[in-house]
Amino acid sequence: MLNYKYIATPLAVLFLNGCDDNTEHFFNSMKLNSETNQVEYSKLHRMSLNISDMTKSIDESGFSPSLNATFSLTNTQIGAWPQAWVAFTINISIKDKLLGTMTRSDSLHEHSLKVSVNQLLPKFGIKKEDIHIDVSPISWMPTYPLTIISSRPSQ
Repeated sequence: MLNYKYIATPLAVLFLNGCDDNTEHFFNSMKLNSETNQVEYSKLHRMSLNISDMTKSIDESGFSPSLNATFSLTNTQIGAWPQAWVAFTINISIKDKLLGTMTRSDSLHEHSLKVSVNQLLPKFGIKKEDIHIDVSPISWMPTYPLTIISSRPSQ
């Protein structure tokens, strides 16, 4: 047993030296800036989304008018993860007066996400051009593929 200690220690040192700590991964590439006392993130941690294909329509056929809007969020920095879970806030305003705020989260698939928004309007006669939709980020994280295999026989 005494010889085991003399063999295992050098082998453990060799195996641990083989680990590359300089490789940038998602969780080990942050560093603390001592001057500003804030965390600096690397390029791997950044995501930039572009809003496109914004469509707005107002439905005044019921008792209360409603806004139906759709838009796409597209990742402009095509990175390591084609899927990512994003959380964001949507602010809807009419002529610079805030009408509503909602928080959404969903998963980007192939670096893109289609978002649909429905909001009741306070009165009839509002024009689409007077409605402004602003999207602000909260956070994001990468998602990984998931496979679920049933242990029950198929019926």
